[in-house]
Order: sequence, then C-alpha cells, then structure tokens
Amino acid sequence: MAANGNSVVCDSYDRTVEKTRLVRNVITEFTGNPPKDYQHIHGVKTVIENYPHPNIHSVPSSHTIPVGPGDVWEKMTDWDQLTPAEQNSNKNFLLERFAVDDLELAYDEYYPKFGKLPTVHDYRVFILNWEAQMKQDLETKDDSIHQLSNRESNLRLALDHTVMHSVNQQGQINNLLSDNESLNDENSVLTTQRNQLSNDNRGSYEMIIGSLVVIITENTQLQTENTQKDSTISELQTENTQLQTENTQKDSKIKNLNSETKNLKKDNILLYQKLEETTEICEQKDRQLRIQKIKVDDLQYQMSETGDRIARLEKVNEDKCDEINRLIGNNDEQAEHIREQNNTIDDLRHRLQEQESINRDLYSQIAELRQLVLAQIGAAEE
Repeated sequence: MAANGNSVVCDSYDRTVEKTRLVRNVITEFTGNPPKDYQHIHGVKTVIENYPHPNIHSVPSSHTIPVGPGDVWEKMTDWDQLTPAEQNSNKNFLLERFAVDDLELAYDEYYPKFGKLPTVHDYRVFILNWEAQMKQDLETKDDSIHQLSNRESNLRLALDHTVMHSVNQQGQINNLLSDNESLNDENSVLTTQRNQLSNDNRGSYEMIIGSLVVIITENTQLQTENTQKDSTISELQTENTQLQTENTQKDSKIKNLNSETKNLKKDNILLYQKLEETTEICEQKDRQLRIQKIKVDDLQYQMSETGDRIARLEKVNEDKCDEINRLIGNNDEQAEHIREQNNTIDDLRHRLQEQESINRDLYSQIAELRQLVLAQIGAAEE
C-alpha cells in the first residue's frame, strides 16, 4: 500500500505542486499572512482532503498526517511504528552525522519537493543526497569565486594600466589647455596694449597697425597650433579606444588560455594513469628478472659443484697415472710379479677407461649446463 501511494505521488507531482500553491493562497487570503512553514501548509491540505464531501461516502487520504513541533525524527510518518532500538539507531545515525539545524533545513526542503511527509528511510536517503548536493554546490561556488577572483585581478590590472594611461593623457591635455590659456592671456595683454597705444598716441597709428599685423599673424599661428593640438587630442582619444579594444581581445585570449589549461590538466591526468600502468609493468618485469637471476645463481652453484667433482676426478686420474708410472718403473725389480702386475695393470686400465667414459659424460653435461646458463642470461638481458 505504501509503495502504491508513493507511486501515485510521483506520477501526480505537478498536481501536488498546484494543490500546495492553492493551499498557500487560501491561507494568505483568509489570515492575511503567509503560511508559517510547510507543516502549516500540509496541515491545512490534510484537513481539506480528509473533510467528507456530501457526494461521496469514502474519505480520501494522502497517507500522511499533520505533525506538530518537535524533534525531526518524531515528525516521520512511520516513527511510532519502529521499535525503541530502531528509533535509537536512526536517532544516533542522524545526530552523529548532521547538526540539528541541518536536519530541520533538509526536512523543510523535503515536503515541497515530494509533496508529502517523509518516512524514516526516505528521509535518511534524502538527507544523504542533500548533503552530497550541498557539498557539490559549495565546491562549484568555490570554483566560481576563484575564477571570478582571478578575472577581477586581471581586470583590475588592465584597469590600472588604462587609468594610468588616461591620467597621462589628461596631463597632456591639461598642459595643452594651460598653454592655450597662456596664449589667450598674452593675446588679451597685447590687445590692451594696442588700445592704450591708440589712446596715448594717435600719431603712431601706422606703427601700431604693423604691430597689430604681427600680433594677428602670431594669433593665427597660435590658432593653427591650437588646431594641431586639438588634432593631437583626437589622436590620443583614438589611441585610448584602440587600447580598450586590445584589452577586450586580451580578456578573450585569457579565457582561451584558461580553457587550454583545463585541457592540459586532463591530458596530464591521462599521462599519469599511463605512467602508473607502465610502472606496474616494469615492476612485474623486474620481479621476473630477479626470479631468473635466482635460477642463474642456482645453476652457477651447480656448475661450481660439478667443477669440484671434475677436479677431484682429475686428481684421482693423476694419482692413478702416477701409480702406473711407478709400477712401470719398478717392472725390472718385480719381474717375478710381472703376471700379477700385468693383471693389475689390465684391471687399472679397464677402470681408467671407465673413468674416462665417466669424465666424457661429465664434460658433456658441463657443456650442456653452460649453454643453458648462457641462454638464460641472454633471455634475462633481453
């Protein structure tokens, strides 16, 4: 029954949201104040839904009941159905992981999202997802703040550069205006002097006229210089506009560089993963080489023991050869024992032949061992 109720609520989510909006408007219209919280809205909504309609005989239910103030876990719809041990387990689970304010905040956000009061299980699942979403949003905001801070620093540097350039241009403009005012003052002084000379001495009219012509020429030149300075100011303003355009282009380049930096970080992560895989393969090969080195050491030890055996056998052969030589040297003195000595010599020769056969087998085995060791050493070096 509870599963069917949850399915109906999920399928009619838009209708539940519309009912919630209507109940909120009704509360505001009748009381003149907005609802206190979503428990207030849910209580009024439950009263309306459970109020018997005169045209029906059954009372529909939303499978939820209004709850009053209290601890968050006591507001769960199935809290009273849990055993005391289950209640303590769920209470400890919530209090160990979350603050009371966070529990209340998550509870207040549950109802407008799902349109019903939560069960204990639904609330535990919701608050875990809610906490993960909050952490993810916080990390996203931190990244955005860091990016905005970097952008603000870059813009501030560009602004400082532009302001400094503007201040320099304003200083040049002020100098030009000061020069223009000085020239205007000089022109005024000259005009005053001309009037004074005209009043003082009418007889020097021609001279004054000549002076006026000179002054007019100088004034014309000054006006020409002012026109040139105005042109210079216009050019400076044009350069300022170009600088602003260049700053905009630099901001675009900075954005592109940031995007390229992110791509490089992704490539570095892939390269690091490949490096770890290569390192693991090298470690495996190193272990194989150590195992092969141990086998080579064992074979070298066996060869050493075999060489010792050969040396001992060669010593035995030398002793027997000395014995044969001694017997031959004493052949004249032991003529009476020639037959016995001959038999002894024949027997020794037979044994020597057997020993030589054994020696040849040993030499053959040593040669095979040497070839095997050389082959394994060559494989280990590869």
